[in-house]
Amino acid sequence: MKKILKKTITLLLMLMINFIICTSMVYAEEVDTNPTSNPDYYKPGQLADAGKIKEVGNTIIGGIQFVGNIVSVIVLIVIGIRFIYGSAEERAQYKESFKPYLIGAVMLFSITNLLAILSELFT
Repeated sequence: MKKILKKTITLLLMLMINFIICTSMVYAEEVDTNPTSNPDYYKPGQLADAGKIKEVGNTIIGGIQFVGNIVSVIVLIVIGIRFIYGSAEERAQYKESFKPYLIGAVMLFSITNLLAILSELFT
């Protein structure tokens, strides 16, 4: 079981590193947003405050990341303290409760970082 967990963690870390490395390349050019000099830029129905929407979205993603990181660290500390002071039977129970915690923490970190990456890609 430990071998499968190690392989899963290794795979998830490799995927996260791959996302970080692959998304750092940017091929963009500056676009003239002035409608008089570049009339093709303006499209009817286009959001006027797209920058503000992006800013609000980044604030929400940042808040979720911040709260998620704090909660996951606090839960890890509580599980660790209970594991240290618990009896042999309780330790086995905490080892079992650590697996869902680990999966949840990895999902939290990867999903919020994936959302932040997608937010940067599609702007």
